[in-house]
Amino acid sequence: WGTPAPGAVRDLRADLGLGPADPLVLFQGAANANRHCTQLVEAIARLPGVHLLFLGDVAPAFAAVLRDTAAAAGAADRVHLRPAVPIEVLLAHTRQADAGASLLTTEPVNHRLTMPNKVMEYIAAGLPVVATAGTAFGDLVERLGVGFTADSADPVQLAAAVAAALDARRDPALAARLADAGRTLNWGAARHRVVEVYERLAA
Repeated sequence: WGTPAPGAVRDLRADLGLGPADPLVLFQGAANANRHCTQLVEAIARLPGVHLLFLGDVAPAFAAVLRDTAAAAGAADRVHLRPAVPIEVLLAHTRQADAGASLLTTEPVNHRLTMPNKVMEYIAAGLPVVATAGTAFGDLVERLGVGFTADSADPVQLAAAVAAALDARRDPALAARLADAGRTLNWGAARHRVVEVYERLAA
């Protein structure tokens, strides 16, 4: 990922008016209804003092839905939307959060089988992951012990998973598992296997 140029990385906590001890949950990438983003807002509303940042470009109509949901849940001051950042400096922004959420509906089937980039990015940044149970990426999170899963359609379950991730964010054992996963789940480690598959297909 290289070293970001001076001034290329925003201080997200200063931008949001947060102190170093204020818990910050990150949802990076496009937010939409298929990603249980309103349920995530409702979950955050159940966790006093916890802030949620949507870091990515959001369609104006859905941004209004998120803001309305936050206001109705009494969490308007704790749910924040900021535009996407260049990929070259993404991890430097990701690392400023305390946990990362990757959520999807479990239908259609491609939602269950997908492996979102944000899961790998959270792991690379050392963040505990909150993921949708019953998906391939949720199974990965559980198998590697790098976060927590929940029925992400249920704000109560989702709030419990977020709380667990925040409680565990300074657990040395979790940090070690995240570091181990980060050494494996990257292009440098996987490149030879991918190239080998394509070479077999080309033959």
